[in-house]
Amino acid sequence: MHSRGGSNAPAAATPRDPLADLLGGGMLGSSSPAPVPAPTAAPAAAASAGGNGDWNVATVAYQSPDLVVHLTPTKVTSADGAQSLVQVQAVLAHAGQHGEVVSDMQLLVAVPKTHKIQLAPMSSTTVAPGGTATQAFRILNPENKPIKLRLKVVYSVGERKVDEVVEFKFADSVL
Repeated sequence: MHSRGGSNAPAAATPRDPLADLLGGGMLGSSSPAPVPAPTAAPAAAASAGGNGDWNVATVAYQSPDLVVHLTPTKVTSADGAQSLVQVQAVLAHAGQHGEVVSDMQLLVAVPKTHKIQLAPMSSTTVAPGGTATQAFRILNPENKPIKLRLKVVYSVGERKVDEVVEFKFADSVL
């Protein structure tokens, strides 16, 4: 098994959302975030005060002989301060000692129904040896519950195809 994480997504006509299916169901739109008031980044000093040292720190969420996925959370607060929002930067790094390119990469992320998620497109679907690709996503956490993710990591190396699902939980200080 691969490394899993930190400190210890008109009804009849709506198609199924494969990302929401990662967590047990939902229709398209169920993992789309509600409109969020203009966010402002929390000061890094305040985020790290009081034992919240897990903000802005990369954590390995997935690791294989070919690819490593690092997640770095950043706390963002809505302009009215009422909604908790976490912006996450995913870095997918080529980890293989081989010279083969990692291609056809996809990173799908699902959250529990108490959260909402918005994924940005990946910077590249191909990573050469020593290279990286990035993908940003935002998680709306209105109930300030622990953030649990289900990641589906898909890629190819040569003729070999990899399709794995792993669970990841941010440290409790990342709410």
